[in-house]
Amino acid sequence: MGVPARREVIAAEQKKVDFAYECYEARLAQMTGDFVAKASASGKDSVTNRIKAEEQAAAYGGLGGESLVIGRVDVGAPHQEVETWYVGRRGVSDSESNRVVVEWTNQLARTWFDASPESPGEVVLRRRLICSQRVVDDYTDDIASAVPAPATQVPDSPVTVPGTAAEASEETDTAVRRPAVRSGAAREGEKSAPDTPGRPGPTPGDIARIQRRKPQQPDDLLLRDLQRSRSGRMRDIVETIRRDQMALVTEAPSEILVVQGGPGTGKSAVGLHRVTWLVNNDHFKARDILVIGPHQRFLEYVGQVLPTLGTRDVNAVQLSRLWDGDIRGTDSARTRLVKSDERMGALLRRRVEKEYRPAALDDLTTPPSFEGDEPAFVVTAAGTTLRVVRSEILAALEEVRQGGGSYRERRDRFRGLVVDLLLRELVAVAPRRSRDQTIRRELERNRRVERLIERVWPSPGPAEALRTLYDSPQLLRACAEGILEDIEQYVLQRPRATRADEEPWTLDDRVCLEELRYLITGETPRHYGHVIIDEAQDLTPMQARSLRRRLAAGGSMTVLGDLAQATGPHAYTDWDRLGTLLSDHGDCRLAELNTSYRVPAEIMRFAAPLARAVAPTLPYPEAVRAAGEDAVRLVETEPGSLVAETIARIHHLTGTTDGQNLMRSVAVIVPDDYEATAEIDRRLDEADGLAAEERQAITMLPASQAKGLEFDHVLVVEPSAIAGHEPAGLRLLYISLTRSTQSLTIMHSTPLPAVLTGADDHPEPSTTPASEAGEAAGTLDIGAELRVRVVSISGGRYKAEALQGPVGRPLYVAVRKDAVAPAIGTELDVWVMRQTANATFVTADDSGRQPISPTMLKRYVDALGVVEELTRAEAPENARARVSELKGMATRCMKLDQHDWLDVWRVLGSPDKASLSRLQNLAVSTNHALKAGTFDPTLFQAELASSGWADALTTARKALEERVAVVEAEVALPAVTEGEPQTVITQTAESEEKEPGSMATVAQSPQQAGDLLRHLEETVAADRKCKTHEAVRLELMAALLRADLQPESSAVVDVSCRAEQGLAHYEVLGAGQSSHADLRAGAARLLEIEHAVSDKGDRRYLVLSEPPAEAWSAQAIRDVFTVDVIWRTPAGWDGNEAKAALGGE
Repeated sequence: MGVPARREVIAAEQKKVDFAYECYEARLAQMTGDFVAKASASGKDSVTNRIKAEEQAAAYGGLGGESLVIGRVDVGAPHQEVETWYVGRRGVSDSESNRVVVEWTNQLARTWFDASPESPGEVVLRRRLICSQRVVDDYTDDIASAVPAPATQVPDSPVTVPGTAAEASEETDTAVRRPAVRSGAAREGEKSAPDTPGRPGPTPGDIARIQRRKPQQPDDLLLRDLQRSRSGRMRDIVETIRRDQMALVTEAPSEILVVQGGPGTGKSAVGLHRVTWLVNNDHFKARDILVIGPHQRFLEYVGQVLPTLGTRDVNAVQLSRLWDGDIRGTDSARTRLVKSDERMGALLRRRVEKEYRPAALDDLTTPPSFEGDEPAFVVTAAGTTLRVVRSEILAALEEVRQGGGSYRERRDRFRGLVVDLLLRELVAVAPRRSRDQTIRRELERNRRVERLIERVWPSPGPAEALRTLYDSPQLLRACAEGILEDIEQYVLQRPRATRADEEPWTLDDRVCLEELRYLITGETPRHYGHVIIDEAQDLTPMQARSLRRRLAAGGSMTVLGDLAQATGPHAYTDWDRLGTLLSDHGDCRLAELNTSYRVPAEIMRFAAPLARAVAPTLPYPEAVRAAGEDAVRLVETEPGSLVAETIARIHHLTGTTDGQNLMRSVAVIVPDDYEATAEIDRRLDEADGLAAEERQAITMLPASQAKGLEFDHVLVVEPSAIAGHEPAGLRLLYISLTRSTQSLTIMHSTPLPAVLTGADDHPEPSTTPASEAGEAAGTLDIGAELRVRVVSISGGRYKAEALQGPVGRPLYVAVRKDAVAPAIGTELDVWVMRQTANATFVTADDSGRQPISPTMLKRYVDALGVVEELTRAEAPENARARVSELKGMATRCMKLDQHDWLDVWRVLGSPDKASLSRLQNLAVSTNHALKAGTFDPTLFQAELASSGWADALTTARKALEERVAVVEAEVALPAVTEGEPQTVITQTAESEEKEPGSMATVAQSPQQAGDLLRHLEETVAADRKCKTHEAVRLELMAALLRADLQPESSAVVDVSCRAEQGLAHYEVLGAGQSSHADLRAGAARLLEIEHAVSDKGDRRYLVLSEPPAEAWSAQAIRDVFTVDVIWRTPAGWDGNEAKAALGGE
């Protein structure tokens, strides 16, 4: 039986597309008709429901002229029936809920995208449909095997070998065809014809060998798209998206993902398609995503692309408009370099701290009333004169200053401490009056108290703080000492405007004002679950700090950019610095797009010397298509005739089309200060023979505004003048040269820059991805232990060196937020927690490598076990919770933020980030299907197989089941006869003398013990976020070290130390925790710790940051709990057992 003609295949596919549109339009009519009507009649919420229904219908229907169906996929395992699926921009079902079109963001569709001709998996046929809305114009098959198709399928089609799809046609049949093997009757659209003798169908191996003969070329569909005119209206790339792009679109949002991509690699499109994928797979709501772009044209792109993908209500903003307030001024390049540096953060913090004025207390105190007395602050309240000595107020001021929180939060705490001191005096002199419920409020509003707070702790606004900083050289010098050089301080100086609302704030001033607002009030901008930043290479460090504050807890970012195109004040050599600023401790992943689809190969070769000059370490994108010998033209003229020659070249290029009656666009890119710009515009407006449509296709723009844009034909005028605008001149020229999709013309009357002519010597651009280069250098195993010394601190990064010898790559100590930072020269015992392409990150924090607790062992076994149940078509009631736990296992391995992540990672087989991302995606899609009631075991089995996790999850489950069995055997209790009371182990009157700290105990189950341990770990982790707590704990350890002891710390015990008197456990209490209730709670927790840990202590100490609030409390705690209390004082340590606690007799 013969192979059907191409037009018959198209006719058969047209029937399928027609049916898809019928179902789609029926659903749309239902949404806009019945659904809206029902919503309107639903009672008091009718208006809200109607609006919601209308929004859902608008999102479902907003194809914007794009086609619904984009492709077809036939899948089937060997010796099984082949299934046919259609993929499109919307999910479509028929009236009986049978799936007609699978949405492109579906996890199953992603599996089909991942298939390749060399490794097709279960994909028998992958066909790209070329449609004009609902009309099928053509098709191309990029995967096809010799496996017979089912009888219900549409006709077989030519299998185009990659690189030859454009040559296949009805007249010239050069495509490789499938063998004419059939089962059953001929299918719809087929015609019977004799087989072609001597032309057997190729096997999959034949096709793979053909592909390996040369680099894979773009398929026919991509070539057609690249040839179309750039009319200004931007489109999505769903039909032509490539595997490397799709992998980034669908990566799970677990961290900061940085996408480095050169011109034409599609990084901006990746970012926007990622928005829809994240929304459709229930990672985030559209309103919880923020998209930041460099200019208005990018925002128009967002407005055009996202609705066609079915996504609305995403927040999109231009970077320069992200900060509140008008921008009225501009800074010099030198001034902007200083204002935008992250050191401004430290300077502004110091500016806020300068507002503390303890010396003002002297004017508010009364002289001593007797010998040995000291000045005091005096207030009259409730008919009583209250007196607090000056030293106590200064101590309260210093305590609050050293605490955490914003300036005003600490100011309020200081007010509270002053009132506490006054109340203490009131209790001492007039106990009955102190019981008045209103006395505290009266004291807070007392005029003398208000005056004290305003004088000692004034509260400036952000604008006034910045104005006075710029206007006062003395204040600026005091704040910038040790942070900025003298010349840097000088360029910041600026006289203040007469009125605050007339201040010429610049963009960088607005960023600084937000920083000050955060420091003073603690106020942060709105938080988002996911932030996407385009052209991120131009972010300043201060802008990056600001964007980090917009990220919600557990949020993530997609950062898109090309360091070679950086034109901001800071030219970064790698992404490490920005990654550190955008994340808590540099925890980001770098991915690269190294294939340029848009820019022809001839133009990329011409611009390559510039890439070598501006970014020698970056891999240079490889173009996939050639445009011909005339793709690059160099036109040299005399200065007097340059304008006329430019006009002539523009005339020559205008009026051409792409073969589909769409006018080709022409861009003329000139230096920013080019004097002839107006003349060229005028001559074009007055030119004869230039139609209005042709004139509209011509765009004149300065080089500084060309970034991110694309045109069919580009003329670059006087490249030497563009390159001369240092420090970003060469980068501006590189951007200008790579804007074209068809041709590039260079117009110049002065010599070309030396770097373009080869007179400038630069190394060849790298073609090896940075990730591969990093791997080649060798890495330490995750979890490996070593000892390091901190050697430098820069930009919040702590660089270290290994003490046992070089490790072959840079080492950085990861310091968690709010943790005590190490000083230069500090030696630390650390372990490897993360490897990036260029560096190794280590940490001294042991919390990440704790073993999985007994409680979590059971939960993880349940999570892993649900996979097998779902493959057997069993969906238990708690399936969604168990699948969520499975996702959580992957998430903790990617975020590195839980106490047992290292153990979990090893149990899962030490997977890489890509594998963990696939596991997350599998869990998300499965949970989504379970929630929607559309779970299909067959699809789940296919997704599980394609993820590569089937065997690994089974192995992990068995390993954890063995651990559970061991734990249960270790803690097993004797069997209890039914009806017989369980034995309770207690101390009796006849027992031995009660040991200090002993308590009646009841045998616990493994789950109870694990729950207690987990609770204690979480409590200790929360305590250690308090800086006062950590300062006291480290001072205690230092004192023990000076006593020639070896103190230790763990995730449960603050400090433990073994001396001649035995093992001692220390529990540290943080700032303000000195009341009897605080001490009682601390002692109880210390006994809980004793109960939870295996190594029991011989002595127990509570360690305070200040003396107990009640003098009798320490002795009471000792008598009741047999726990001694010591505390820190300005002179050292105090408490009945302070000497013994610190290693003395």
